[in-house]
Amino acid sequence: SRDVFVACLDTGHANVNGIDPSYMAEVLGSYVEVLHVHDNYAALDQHLLCGLGTIDWKRFANTLKKIKFDGVVSLETCVKNYQKFPA
Repeated sequence: SRDVFVACLDTGHANVNGIDPSYMAEVLGSYVEVLHVHDNYAALDQHLLCGLGTIDWKRFANTLKKIKFDGVVSLETCVKNYQKFPA
């Protein structure tokens, strides 16, 4: 029950383990209260900014809307190792 169990969905960890973060959000539904949001290329946990890896962010945003997510978001913002950061 939500009284004793909630979820922190880590988009990058899902992606690197071969699980679509949108699917994970849909399965967890209202149990998702915290998001750790970052991107990667599904091979390493690179903690890239959204859009710099392989996650489908439009689909993820639509899923969050569908499950009526209104929790806390921790957004990864480190770009120190990424040389092609768009201006």
